[in-house]
Amino acid sequence: MEEYYILRRSKEITLRTSPEPVRSALRTATNDVHCRIHRSIRLQPLFDQTLGREDYRALLCCYFGFFDPLDGQLAALHRATPQFQEHAPFRPRTYLLRDDLSVLGLSDVEIDRLPKYRFPVDTPGRYAGALYLVEGSALGGRILFDRLKYLFDENESRGRRYFMGHGQRSALVWQDSCALIETIGETAPLVEIVDTACALFEAFERWLAADFYSERGG
Repeated sequence: MEEYYILRRSKEITLRTSPEPVRSALRTATNDVHCRIHRSIRLQPLFDQTLGREDYRALLCCYFGFFDPLDGQLAALHRATPQFQEHAPFRPRTYLLRDDLSVLGLSDVEIDRLPKYRFPVDTPGRYAGALYLVEGSALGGRILFDRLKYLFDENESRGRRYFMGHGQRSALVWQDSCALIETIGETAPLVEIVDTACALFEAFERWLAADFYSERGG
């Protein structure tokens, strides 16, 4: 196919053929909201290294509430879908968030009671869109891991382990995830993949702006 057309909210985006057409479509469609998330009231202070420890704990609560349900669904759908089996299994990482939150003073009971965001990941197309957000966040989180040195001992990783991504394997995991996304894009509707990613990015933006973690994070 020479061109890909994505119809989203009555706005047509035309993308020329590229070696990774699905990833190119995702990058283009989510670029604006991705930038807004980085400038959000919770993340910008972290980049500026002005975020306090209590507000950082509230940020981790946001991440746990949003990504924990996604992690569980992605892992389950990967196991249940033969098409995915030639790729490495999905690796949930929110257990690291649980550990980081415990370091910051939350009990398991408090963590389990945190509000959760629910979005159905029940088709290959939705899997691909969600995977782009989750693994892209894992890759980009390594920048945050370094920025967080001001809140922790430089040689201490506990409290910020979630942002280590997949450690030294982060780049390889991202490459395999992108390859799987392209494979899914050969059969799943491109509009479903892109709309899922956009919906999740925008939901995460709203989730970060919510104030229901203030008391728990304060």
